[in-house]
Amino acid sequence: MTVRRQHHVTVTVLAALGALFLAGCSVASEPGDTAGIPSALPAPDPHGAYAAEDAVRAAQLQQWASINAEAGPKAAAIHIKAVQVGQSGETQLVYLQTDLPHTRNGKPPEQTAELLAVYEAWPNRPATALRIGVFDADGHRVGTTGIPAPTPLGT
Repeated sequence: MTVRRQHHVTVTVLAALGALFLAGCSVASEPGDTAGIPSALPAPDPHGAYAAEDAVRAAQLQQWASINAEAGPKAAAIHIKAVQVGQSGETQLVYLQTDLPHTRNGKPPEQTAELLAVYEAWPNRPATALRIGVFDADGHRVGTTGIPAPTPLGT
């Protein structure tokens, strides 16, 4: 690889990481890895219907956040309309479906990082390693993160 090309690759990687940082997405856990998280989900029907169990999980998360979360994540949690849980091989997947507006400039909605943080802090989330995707009201993926499995005490 020539020095010029190597410099171009380094600049591109740094620019991508900078964009994620500015967008409020976590780059600490699995940066850029969207494995198993689709780029879009089907939007709910025009009346906003989600599967009952997914809406119940969202209500439970909102209730917990209203009592336990800090102001930013607490405010963001009200935008979660469904918490959909699935599996891809050994990895548990979670899709946070929100009513956040779709931004046309490619930048995620401001509250994306808070949504990921409030879900990560929620004690009722599954204890297995997770991949989380946040989706706007139109079903477009606006953020992802990975949560490592908890380590047993005393190790």
